[in-house]
Amino acid sequence: DIDLIRKIFQNNVKNIIESNHKLKESIFTGKYWFDEPYFINYILRDSILTEQIYSEYIITTGSGRSKRRYSIIIKPESL
Repeated sequence: DIDLIRKIFQNNVKNIIESNHKLKESIFTGKYWFDEPYFINYILRDSILTEQIYSEYIITTGSGRSKRRYSIIIKPESL
């Protein structure tokens, strides 16, 4: 069943991100991929500048599969 395969894939990717702090930090802040000042140290959340950058997220495969544009999308869980 394709939905089961998709769910297993999404869980595996999330587990990989959660178990590797450097990877998670890179994805959410850009650190290790960009030099200062091009990665973030703060985020505006509820109109307050905070260092709490991480939030709950979901992983999807994007909408470009039918056009052969394969991607992994990480987006806030609240959307």
